Amino acid sequence: MRRMLLSGLLALPLGYGAASVLLGDWLSSPGRPLANGATVPVYACSNGVHVDLVLPVRDAGGTGPDLSRWFPPPHFRADVRALGWLGFGWGSRRFYLETRDWSDLRPGIALSAALGLDRSLMHVGYRSDPAGQRDCRAVPLSPADYRALQQRILARFAAPLTPLAGMAYGDHDAFYPANGRYSLLQTCNVWSGSLLRDAGVKMGWWTPFAGNVLGHLR
Repeated sequence: MRRMLLSGLLALPLGYGAASVLLGDWLSSPGRPLANGATVPVYACSNGVHVDLVLPVRDAGGTGPDLSRWFPPPHFRADVRALGWLGFGWGSRRFYLETRDWSDLRPGIALSAALGLDRSLMHVGYRSDPAGQRDCRAVPLSPADYRALQQRILARFAAPLTPLAGMAYGDHDAFYPANGRYSLLQTCNVWSGSLLRDAGVKMGWWTPFAGNVLGHLR
């Protein structure tokens, strides 16, 4: 009995990893060509574990609304008006707020996130142009796909759109209550990958890891 239990516990991470390779790397959506060559710059940026989607605050072509309408400078500690990009990441509330470093990770935090027992947050940060940065990949979108991406991101925020007081990693970012629950099946990178796939980008059908997302954006 003990041997069967041990075998089952070993099979779970192996099966999870195999599924991520099959559905995240090998099988993917076809993507679609840009209409008339018109593009709006969007980036997928990774810290090695988590992928943020980075959008221009103001699109020079007037493709989408000015994002500072929803995320005004007073929401942030520093003066962010000179920064032209906004990064968006969705994830587990406890994981975001209680594990700034891997040394902070505790079994209870990991278990609540894995099983979908915790609420979620959106992490929003003003930043400089990500072009040329090592762990950022450019994702050109058509104007229509860009507008739809904006709306899908905004729809994940819980109303009212107000940042958590005193909760931030630095002076240029903030956390907002979000809809949905993080789990092993619905990870932060599944969220990022699904938004890119819906925007017409070639992407795996299930992308639990950062590498599953960036691997399709070389």
